Amino acid sequence: MGLDKSLKKIARIMNRLSASGVIKGYALIGGLSVSVWKTPRGTRDIDLLVSLDSTEHIDKFCNALKTEGLAPDILRGAVGDPFPYLVNLNVA
Repeated sequence: MGLDKSLKKIARIMNRLSASGVIKGYALIGGLSVSVWKTPRGTRDIDLLVSLDSTEHIDKFCNALKTEGLAPDILRGAVGDPFPYLVNLNVA
């Protein structure tokens, strides 16, 4: 699946999760977001910042992703990391 189709798919999923209250919101970050303001960069991934009520809801978020047919891989940030969790998805 191309990057544009993957982005549309993940946006639909995030919009559903936001509407259902699983997440508070999300924002596109990383190379794709930079491309909006500067010269487009070659990137092969989609980076999102997702807002949850608390880190205790990470399991609820991951279970919702699984329900959407995705397979989240959770990585925990280091102590003091501004991003306590990283959820890696392969959107095919």
